[in-house]
Amino acid sequence: MKHASLGGHLAGFWIALADPSFAVDRVLVGAVTCLINEGLADSERGLWVPGSERVSAELVKSFVAGGELVLVRHQGLIAGVARVRFLSASEAECTLVVRDPRFRGRRIGSDLLAFAGQWAAGLGAARIRAELLTPRAPANPARKFLCGWLERHGYRHVGTGDLADWPPAVRSRLATAGDNLVFYRSL
Repeated sequence: MKHASLGGHLAGFWIALADPSFAVDRVLVGAVTCLINEGLADSERGLWVPGSERVSAELVKSFVAGGELVLVRHQGLIAGVARVRFLSASEAECTLVVRDPRFRGRRIGSDLLAFAGQWAAGLGAARIRAELLTPRAPANPARKFLCGWLERHGYRHVGTGDLADWPPAVRSRLATAGDNLVFYRSL
């Protein structure tokens, strides 16, 4: 997919799927890994065993190699990322939506969601899924905000996914009981 220039509120920003050949670029993979882990640290505080990473460089490398990583760039900086993929012929998924804190208030997360929806619809998806891991207790205000944010972008909470479906290595790093909230948006 070609780069798309973001106009208006994001003049000078570019959004695109990362070229799969970039999977061997250690600097890019390292920067994205760091951005995701740091970006989710606050909103997922208390969910994970202290010191555990949300994603590894190897996992990010697999996202890039698989053509699943969306990048927002500005003047050589990675301003935001998201993972997109197809779950079936008619259903796509957008996860790990993160923006660099230096670009707060620039609607980068909103543009990542919009790009993911356009990408999926362009390839024939009828709907797109988002998930949000939330602790059962105590309440996490950031997660509550993100639920509302997804709903403001047309996603509807449709249920709770089963954490038993997650890989054991990931589940073992959870520090507390949680729910995997599932949201869908029709395309």
